[in-house]
Amino acid sequence: MLKAGQTDTSSTAMVNPLFTCFGSANEGLPLNPRDAFYYETKPDSYGFTPNPYGFGYRDLGLGTFLRSGFGSGPSPNESWRQYAPTVDGQMQVTSLRDVALTPQCPTTEAPGPYFQKELFHNGYLKSLKRVVHFYNTRDKYAYPVTSGHCPAGTVEKVNCWPTPEVPNNIDMTSGNLGLTDEEENQIVAFLQTLSDGFTKPYLNRDTFTGSCMTGGSAATQGNESLIPTPSLPPCSSTICGVAPVPGPKPISESLSVQDTSMLANFTSIRIIRRPMIELARDNLTIVRWTTNTPGGSQMHYGIVHYGTDPHHLMETAKSPIRLNPNHSSAVFRVRLDNLKPETTYYYSVGSLEAAGKTDGVKSLISRFTTP
Repeated sequence: MLKAGQTDTSSTAMVNPLFTCFGSANEGLPLNPRDAFYYETKPDSYGFTPNPYGFGYRDLGLGTFLRSGFGSGPSPNESWRQYAPTVDGQMQVTSLRDVALTPQCPTTEAPGPYFQKELFHNGYLKSLKRVVHFYNTRDKYAYPVTSGHCPAGTVEKVNCWPTPEVPNNIDMTSGNLGLTDEEENQIVAFLQTLSDGFTKPYLNRDTFTGSCMTGGSAATQGNESLIPTPSLPPCSSTICGVAPVPGPKPISESLSVQDTSMLANFTSIRIIRRPMIELARDNLTIVRWTTNTPGGSQMHYGIVHYGTDPHHLMETAKSPIRLNPNHSSAVFRVRLDNLKPETTYYYSVGSLEAAGKTDGVKSLISRFTTP
């Protein structure tokens, strides 16, 4: 703080927008069997084995860090460990600046000439077009298969998205955006404007010893390198068995209809658009509803309690949402996986703050039947 007679001689370090939320998210990326890490199962010349668990490894992202788990440095605060199940699968959201920057090649997009990038944390997607298409259609074309095993008549990353590597805490603010192909292309064009030509400290960035690639289409870019995922063993106990273990956390704060004493404290929160089925497949369903914007923490969770008996909703699914305090309403989307075909399910919805405190709203029981 300046004192009387002092002059501020500082200058702004940066004024360019960073195009990041400075947070973490699980976007539901499939496991990528092309990732070399899964095959680094034998010791090197120094006796170090990068991944002794092979395909039993699952990248829990921020959840592994909070547990000080395999492959992670120690968490700076042991008390954070309890929150690990709420962030399993979440990866740091990077800046969109320079997302299309390439060495010498004019673009990242086929038919090019283009420079092949590996996008997202595991390199599963190969072009900005595919990234935007993933955000747009992840839930619309979801299939209960692993990469390399999409059903006949579908094309992986076009109209078939394999199951997420970590199905917990999936960001449901995207996945079924309803964009047209042209609107996807317009977003890609915008992303390509965010390259600012940054060179320091890499003054030799133009020294590129490779060659630009040509041919194909950005819509199917990289599919020529697809390989089938082998039969996956369960997640290693060294990774998924570290307490608190991954999985839906019991919601002890859920309200019953009779909890009128608690409801009195939350009368301002209400469902303004009733729960509806946004997407129904034989193995998964997405439930959508709208409330007025809850108070409390910016990070909230939509909760769906469901089951085949309307009197015993024993299963729980939840998905995170980052609230915008400038909006008067909040749209919750929750994905229910591993459902049985041709089965009637009953469900009720609600929401929680990140720390587990209920918003005090709970819907009546509804039902749906899988195809």
